[in-house]
Amino acid sequence: MANNPFHRPARSGPSYSFSANGEHIFRFLALATQTGGSYSAMEIVSPQLSGPRPHTHDQSEEYFLLLDGQVAFIVDGEHYDVEPGGFVHVPRGIVHEFKVLTPSSRMIAMYSPGGPEAVFIEHGTLIEPTGGRLAGPA
Repeated sequence: MANNPFHRPARSGPSYSFSANGEHIFRFLALATQTGGSYSAMEIVSPQLSGPRPHTHDQSEEYFLLLDGQVAFIVDGEHYDVEPGGFVHVPRGIVHEFKVLTPSSRMIAMYSPGGPEAVFIEHGTLIEPTGGRLAGPA
């Protein structure tokens, strides 16, 4: 895997649609294949009342930085109502889930080490090969 410096210009990067309790749009900012596996990062736009069922990542930590909207997280039984600028850290092996409370949300999600993002590419639908501004709260 390569681990060379790179820059992802604003509104660029491949975007995928992924259905999981709602239609989510993922714009990939950094893939594990670009970071030597050290991490991956994506921008996610999700509709109201959507979010994953309780799950874990045994090999990776997961981090969320909420940019727009309001999202309720449950992490290891703790409830967090997160507003823009809020950050959530999920250690590996910890059960977590979230639900979007506003008409939509936009967040940055990261895995460390990277790799789990591959499921969204494998099971998603490519909608924008080079990226583009994702629709989300104004």
